[in-house]
Amino acid sequence: ENLTYMFKHQMGHMYLRYLMWNFAGREGSFQGAGWLSPLDSSSEIPSIWANDKARNNYYMVPLLMVLIGAFFMWRADRKMFSVVGLLFVMTGIALVAYLNGPPTEPRERDYIYVGSYYAFAIWLGLGVVSLFVGLQKFIKSRSKLNMGIAMSLSLVVPFLYFFTNYNDHDRSDRYFSVETARNTLASCEPNAILFTGGDNDTYPLWYVQEVEGFRTDVRVVVLSYANVDWYINPMFRQINNSAPLPLTLEVGDYKQGGPNDYLLVSENPKFKNGINLHNYLDLVKRKHKGITAQSESGEFNVVPSRKLYLNSDSSKVPRERTIPAKFEQFVTDHVEFNIKGNSLQKRDLLILDMIDSNRWERPIYFNYTSLNQLSFDVSPHTIQVGDLMRLLPITNPNPEEQFVDTQLMFENMVDKAQFTNMDDASIHYAENYNFFAGNNRNHFNVLARALILDGDKDTAKQVLQYSVKVLPDEGVPFGMNNLATVQLLLQVEDKDTADHIAAKMIDRAVEWLDYGIRNEIPLTHQESRRSLVALNEIARYYHQSGHSEEATRYAKLFDRYFKS
Repeated sequence: ENLTYMFKHQMGHMYLRYLMWNFAGREGSFQGAGWLSPLDSSSEIPSIWANDKARNNYYMVPLLMVLIGAFFMWRADRKMFSVVGLLFVMTGIALVAYLNGPPTEPRERDYIYVGSYYAFAIWLGLGVVSLFVGLQKFIKSRSKLNMGIAMSLSLVVPFLYFFTNYNDHDRSDRYFSVETARNTLASCEPNAILFTGGDNDTYPLWYVQEVEGFRTDVRVVVLSYANVDWYINPMFRQINNSAPLPLTLEVGDYKQGGPNDYLLVSENPKFKNGINLHNYLDLVKRKHKGITAQSESGEFNVVPSRKLYLNSDSSKVPRERTIPAKFEQFVTDHVEFNIKGNSLQKRDLLILDMIDSNRWERPIYFNYTSLNQLSFDVSPHTIQVGDLMRLLPITNPNPEEQFVDTQLMFENMVDKAQFTNMDDASIHYAENYNFFAGNNRNHFNVLARALILDGDKDTAKQVLQYSVKVLPDEGVPFGMNNLATVQLLLQVEDKDTADHIAAKMIDRAVEWLDYGIRNEIPLTHQESRRSLVALNEIARYYHQSGHSEEATRYAKLFDRYFKS
């Protein structure tokens, strides 16, 4: 079944999209989209896509020039055509089949197929030559004229690319990436250690530190790199204004190919109640035979329990701006970390080593990406302070409900954070921008919900209204995270703003579902499911808040499409 899927979907449909997306036009960003033909009408698709600046139609002019050039080469030199054709196939179609890439990526990875682009560029250039040769047959002895006509016709392609692509590739007046990095670093206490997940949430941080010199006291640690020794080694020395990481294990303990690359959980009945983290790290450092196991590739260390605990003096943590009074009852000197799967990675060992050695002296933060990548659970011991969670000697009895420092989070998200031009409809924000803007909307929702639980509805309303002001639909279209915003706005009795968001989301849901019905798209399609969820959830929220008229209207809409 996997092979059938790969050849039918990946090689056929995906590669057709690859050709037409680059040389005919871009249809849209949703999975399963077809190619954009010159005759496609924007009136036939949902308006959010029809009005997208990145929906560029090249009218197949580049593709036509490429086909003319390929045919010209085939007629003139079959061997050379075979060579260029092989380059195209092996670095294009063959790579699609070999890599079998996932349908979603954090960004466009078209550079994978750059070899096939070279082949297309060769054929595209020969397309210009073929125009000149063709004109020579009709207008003889006028080489300069023919060359001028051929060059003029060929300039249609670059000009077409320029005028159709400029508005969605223009980066001027876009500050969100850099400002998000500043907002994140500004929410850290001095000399903090910040864990991130990967490239997208790290590179902006490095930019503002290394180029702008902003908050160079914060040590940024990328988990996706922290499994290799060349990245861990610099952690033992000062970088900019950031002191070395507090670590007990030494450089040799983190070397590549050593016993700590992969630490398998091998439960020992003696440690059924857990093992002291400090003692375990001491065994690792002393290379104690009691925690080693043998494999075909050599010795490796194991973890004798799924539970690691840390006993330390929580009084070392400064209380004034760290642990709100309402969470004082959850402060503990005994912190437990439960391993989620069957092993720890080297990066997990690095973090555990740092937590044990740090003893709450330097502030430690995680973003959502890094928190979810860990092989052990630290979330019960964190408090959200903005777009980051701070590790503290507390234990949340209900980890499903995140602890929130509402005062500090309000300061970081509302008073300090910048969202320049996110309300400007003339600026094109690509899909990744929408994703990160959605993360910020989630943070505002978390803060508002915590304030409501604290009984402070007025401040919660202020937070929600501010989130809609700085991240409006005009700049970044409302997404699924705004469903929670509608619910919270109704809870704080701001029906006007809730109606504004709900109307936008309902209109788009109905527009997509009507489009789906016309084109026989099943309700199991991702966009169809999202649209149905939006209709159902909004109806439920209005019902919960006692607005029966709107609830009934939206419920009827849901029934109309769900039963169709």
